[in-house]
This record gives sequence, structure tokens and C-alpha cells, in this order.
Amino acid sequence: MTKIHIISDLFLGFNEKAFDEIEIPDVDIVVVNGNIGHPKRSMLYLEMLCNKYSDTIFIYNLGYTERYRLGGGKLGNEAEIAEKNRSLLNSNYPKNLNLLIDESKVITTKDNRQIDIMCVFGFPRIVQVVDPWESSWYHKNICMGITRNIHSN
Repeated sequence: MTKIHIISDLFLGFNEKAFDEIEIPDVDIVVVNGNIGHPKRSMLYLEMLCNKYSDTIFIYNLGYTERYRLGGGKLGNEAEIAEKNRSLLNSNYPKNLNLLIDESKVITTKDNRQIDIMCVFGFPRIVQVVDPWESSWYHKNICMGITRNIHSN
């Protein structure tokens, strides 16, 4: 049996426990499902966990906070491209950290089980909308391809 631990929506600030105090259970895979905190802090957190638990597979699916909110306005998938490039160019990037951006990957666990993982971002497929679609928050902030900084007018 493959054991999976999920970390999601921590919204870390700067006053939480020290990263080295954080413990995760004995699992095969840790899925980090976004909204951990500021993008740089999220990566610091993940790199620390990956180094501390080097025999554990980590899968990182960026959330809205990492993609758009705290990183300022981003064009399209700029945050994903930047992190993907960092993973390819940085020789110190954790080998057990899998950054999956709208792609599928087969991961082999310690007990040689193969798991097909597909990380995607967004909301479920919307079939019908009662209100005008163009006035929805999702359409204005995600679908238009350009996101604005939510703290500005």
C-alpha cells in the first residue's frame, strides 16, 4: 500500500513554527497542493522538507497564492514557467521534488509501485452559469490570461 500525505492551504506568514520543527509522517509521497504562502517562502519550506526527508517523493502543485496573488500580477503561466526553469537550471534543486505543471508523470515509489500523477490548476469544469460569466471573479482574474494584483484598483 502506498501512503500519501497532503499539505495544502497553509498560507504561511512569517511567525509560524521554524521549518526545522515541522514533522511529516512516514509516507511514500507528499503532495503539496498549493497556497503554502509567498512563492519564495513556499519554495524555502519545500526545499527544507525535501532535504530533511530525502527518501520521500514530493509533488508540488502550485496554488493560486503561488501563481498570482502574492507574486504580484503575472502574465498567463509566468510563475509556472519560472519555477520549471529554476528546477532545470539549479543544480541544488531537490531531486525528490516533482514540479508538475499541467502535465502527467509516472512516479515510482520506494516499493516499486508506479503511480500516474496529473496536477492541474483551476476549478471544476463549469457547465452552466446563471450570472453573467464575464462579471465573475474567476473570469476576470484567471480566464483573461492576465491577472492583476488584487491589492491594487
